[in-house]
Order: sequence, then C-alpha cells, then structure tokens
Amino acid sequence: MTPQGLLPVVYRFYPRGVDEYDPGYKDTEQHRRLVRARVQAGADGNPWGILLERIRAHFPGAIMHNGSTHLPTGQMDGGYVGWLELPPRGWYEVHRKIGFLISFLAPCYVIYGASIIIAPTTSGRTQELRFTFPPDEDPYVRTITGEILSVFPGYELIPPEVGNVIVPDVVAGNKMMGQTTLYLCLFTDAW
Repeated sequence: MTPQGLLPVVYRFYPRGVDEYDPGYKDTEQHRRLVRARVQAGADGNPWGILLERIRAHFPGAIMHNGSTHLPTGQMDGGYVGWLELPPRGWYEVHRKIGFLISFLAPCYVIYGASIIIAPTTSGRTQELRFTFPPDEDPYVRTITGEILSVFPGYELIPPEVGNVIVPDVVAGNKMMGQTTLYLCLFTDAW
C-alpha cells in the first residue's frame, strides 16, 4: 500500500481535473465505472453483510451502524462504512466509536477510533480521531481485524501516512480539488 500503487486505482474511478459539479462529470467513463462499482458493492449477497453479521455475533451489546445502505443507488463512497458505538469513558467523552472502512475499489481497509470530547476549558467539543487504541479497545480492534481478513482475504491495512496523501487533481466526497485524500477516494468522507 503506497501512494504510487493506489493512484492508478483512484484515476480509474475519478476523472482528473473535473469537479463533481462540472456539467460533464457524470458523463465521464471514470464516474460511470464508480457508479457501477457502488451498485455492485451494494447488491444482495455482498461480503459486507457477512462481515457485519460476524461482528454482531462477537459484540451483541455494542451498537453497530452500517453507513453503507445508500450503495445500491450508486451514490457516495468508494467503500463500506461501519462502526461500533462504545460506552463513553467519562463525563468528558460524549461519544466513542471504533470505525471500520473497507474499500471495494482497492484491496484495503482502515480501522480507527473516534471520540467527541467536551473541552473543560472552553465551551466547545472536539472530535478526536485516532489510529492507535487504548487497551480497553484492543479486543474490539483485534476481532474486527480478524473478521475483515477472514471475509476479505488479501486485504491490507492502509496506514495514515498513505491514506492522508493528497490527490490534487480529483474530487471525492465533500472536499474540493486539492483537498481530496486517498482515504476519501477509496473509502468515504463520513468519518
């Protein structure tokens, strides 16, 4: 998983130099290819449904969300989106989850932790996104990783130093040209 290895995949599904709001965007071969991939990924019998059932069996008390229900329409995302909601660890943490993203454009996945934290010195909240996990989240991460590799054999974890690389000449998700990352192209902007 290198940027050089993933860029040809991105350019296969996202037209270079064309914004999503340009009149000809939807007529590009890349966009049509992306829509077909989304529809196929959302079709009945896809491996994503199998993965979700297996994770639910491991963690019946955790609330699981499937953010990939829109795929059969050909809309949004280059990957499957799911997460487990976990209990907050204290008064300062109002939301905690472990998210997992699996690309259907390239054989890669991501597991991340996220929390919404109340900042005691200000009146605001901050979102914390992390790729390392405290010990209490380790069992979730190990199990999710094992199930991903079982259902999606050959897939590799894409590290942040690769996923956060900017793809300057394409648009994916809600970012403008020059702000789109490999993560956004291969997975989603909803994390």
